[in-house]
Amino acid sequence: MAKAHLLRGAQIAWFILVTMTLGMYVLGGIVYFQDLQQVCNGTRVECHDRELATPEDVAQLQSEGMSLQDWAVANTVYRAAITALYGFVAFLIFARKYNEWSGLLFSYFLISTGTLSGNFPALAAQYPIFEIPAQFIQFMGYWMLPIFFATFPNGRVVPRLMWGVLVFFGLAYLAQTFTLLISRANPLWEALGAFIWIGMFLSGLAAQGYRFMRVSTPQERAQTKWVLFGIAVMIVSIMAVYFSSLGSQFGTSAVYSRNSLVLLVGVNLLVMLIPITIGIAILRAKLFDIDILIRRTVTYALVVALLLVVYFGSVILLQQFFANITGARSEVITVLSTLAIAALFIPLRNRVQNAIDKRFNRRKYDAQKVLEKFALTVRDETDLDKLTAELVNVVQETMQPKSVSVWLKNTDGGRRTAER
Repeated sequence: MAKAHLLRGAQIAWFILVTMTLGMYVLGGIVYFQDLQQVCNGTRVECHDRELATPEDVAQLQSEGMSLQDWAVANTVYRAAITALYGFVAFLIFARKYNEWSGLLFSYFLISTGTLSGNFPALAAQYPIFEIPAQFIQFMGYWMLPIFFATFPNGRVVPRLMWGVLVFFGLAYLAQTFTLLISRANPLWEALGAFIWIGMFLSGLAAQGYRFMRVSTPQERAQTKWVLFGIAVMIVSIMAVYFSSLGSQFGTSAVYSRNSLVLLVGVNLLVMLIPITIGIAILRAKLFDIDILIRRTVTYALVVALLLVVYFGSVILLQQFFANITGARSEVITVLSTLAIAALFIPLRNRVQNAIDKRFNRRKYDAQKVLEKFALTVRDETDLDKLTAELVNVVQETMQPKSVSVWLKNTDGGRRTAER
């Protein structure tokens, strides 16, 4: 019972995090698209950290026939494509394994990783009320990477040493995200960042290797092979480009051009190998029933969309209402909106599921109605013959077998049967 309550709490937490992540990603994307169309007047490091164009970049792009709007559209489109693929695979996993810890963990990993972008800083800069939630979502996005390496494919941390690795990277990401201990303009930033990222990947690959050799079942080894293959191809490809003559097109010191845009898009599209190989690993293991996937994906996509509307509608409208009365904004509104999402999750999911079953899955919907009717009959009926006949009818209507037989033992030692 305790495990069931913990799982239900994890499902609610999943919906809250996914709703906040996708909602702020979309809203931040609108703000970020506007920022991309503006000339950045900060230092090149500050501007390029968010892929904003400096006056020198604009001049170079225009000399090659590209406007600043073209630059903004290209950046927005390829990022949206990456996020869409990550989100699609994430919802497929959730639809199949929403009642398992691993399903919640890996689906959220894909959502959080696929939405990492400049959208959140842009949203926080434009609307300070979202600064802390945006920083938290970014922190979770970075931290989920080592968590994924430590837990894939069964959701358990292996080996135990990885608990210390997770704590280390969690504290490192937390400190940098919320306190900015080292400025991006500091020369130590790139060296420290490279050390952390390389250390994270090496420790993660070592954990996966240990799991593969010592712990995994044959099915889990097959899943691990696909994911590690995708990661290896991605890393090797990116490193090959970075250390080649094309590497000068990367980094904060490079001037934006048509070539750098093509390379930027190409390298980032390599990141799509992660959700693709995760999807192949799951499909290859025959873990999916396509009908169940379609229904659940539609259900939870609608639930998340409705929760997004409720969340941002309540935050924006209530903040405006509160500001008109008091002349100031309140963090309490955001907290209350989040609590409202938690309270609405279960009843909203049930209503949407019933509506979809009624429209697209009549057999399941009608079976539920038959079972509800039988429950009332069992409660009120005292005639054993009528009760037996009703039981046979229920089995026939819900399961539709070729034949049904009910064997009852009499107190005198004989047997009675009811068939259909």
